[in-house]
Amino acid sequence: MRFPCRATRSWASSATGRRHHCPACGSPVYLTFDGVDEIEVPTGIFDETGLYPPQYEIWCKNAEPWHDAQGRPRFVRGTP
Repeated sequence: MRFPCRATRSWASSATGRRHHCPACGSPVYLTFDGVDEIEVPTGIFDETGLYPPQYEIWCKNAEPWHDAQGRPRFVRGTP
């Protein structure tokens, strides 16, 4: 996905991360992290479900015991 630089506003949510949001309503759009070539997108922002299935699970040290990763790779902390 590509967004024009004015399409979102962002703020530093950590020393290495930025959260990008809609300037009109404040809804989260995506997250970026220094040194990581991926973005994190909240799947709830899409009108249609099932468009982009997850490739892996992160922060699994905090996962509920009933959560089923359905065979996806699991990582204890953030992005691998």
